[in-house]
Amino acid sequence: EPSTSQIEYGTTPAYGDSTAVNASLDTNHSQVVSGLQPGTLYHYRVKSTDAAGNTATSGDFTFTTQAGADTTPPSIPAGVTAQSLSTTSARVNWNAASDNVSVTGYAIFRDGVQIATTTSALTYTDSGLTPGATYAYTITASDAAGNTSAVSSAASVTLPTPDTAAPAVSITAPAAS
Repeated sequence: EPSTSQIEYGTTPAYGDSTAVNASLDTNHSQVVSGLQPGTLYHYRVKSTDAAGNTATSGDFTFTTQAGADTTPPSIPAGVTAQSLSTTSARVNWNAASDNVSVTGYAIFRDGVQIATTTSALTYTDSGLTPGATYAYTITASDAAGNTSAVSSAASVTLPTPDTAAPAVSITAPAAS
């Protein structure tokens, strides 16, 4: 039968909040409830009053709002170190970053330019480098929501130069007698 409607809602069956009464005497009702917290369980019930003043209240029902967007970036990777492995390669290591949900990967930068990514390794070997050159490495962490940490502190390494000098040869002959 045609009636008004009002929704009582809250995070417990005690409700605590309600919508304004929709005074239209209708047989189909719809109301928007706004200002809810993301990822939260809510209890609600509907109260309806007909033209004669008779009020009916539904039972308790529940719904959960969708989780809010993850906007928290991972922590900055710490403990970045770099060491030469040869005259043309270096290894970079770092400690795991943390996140409110989970870290999904790391980006490795050489002299400010991204050179690689990894999903779980906390080490990277960079090869094809120039002997005797100095390189600075930094790392960022990212999560599934696309949040990226700030850039880590830099770790530098200078690669050795190859030994290209021929050994000195020294010959001595015994004096002839």
